[in-house]
Amino acid sequence: MKQLSFTDWLHALKHASSFDLYRLRVLIDDELDSPVRQRLLFASLRVGQELHYFDAQTHQQHPCRILEILQKYVVVLDLAEQRRYKILPHMLNLSGQSVDVVLPQGQKLERHHLKTGDHVAFIATDGGYIEGCIIRLNQKSVTLRATDNKQWRVGYGLLQRPIIDLKPDE
Repeated sequence: MKQLSFTDWLHALKHASSFDLYRLRVLIDDELDSPVRQRLLFASLRVGQELHYFDAQTHQQHPCRILEILQKYVVVLDLAEQRRYKILPHMLNLSGQSVDVVLPQGQKLERHHLKTGDHVAFIATDGGYIEGCIIRLNQKSVTLRATDNKQWRVGYGLLQRPIIDLKPDE
């Protein structure tokens, strides 16, 4: 059976009916809660282990250290923020896989393609080209800080990758 890439899955989900998406959510929840999967997952965790967890709100991975393993949760220390969090174990990226979504050329940006800190651009109503850094992902738009330090709220459909993508450390 052919393995689908994450981008292929996103494309397939985009064309699925709401009912099919709901059924898929139920199946995924059931699989995540499977006792066999839970046993295997908890067996691979160790106190002191350093890895990353995925934050669904920001769509980013955060480096962490496992502090405590509870019955259904894991207590981690976010190494960047130096804060403790009680998270579900399936939020941990045990395989170290990339969470970046590769977007086919010409495809519109959507919420699941982006994360806080990403650099994006858009054409303002006056025709000006504005670039900025995403500071928050909202339901229908992003809040971004433009290069001139102004804050904008822009719908996902208006966003594009910048002509030259400058990373924060460049």
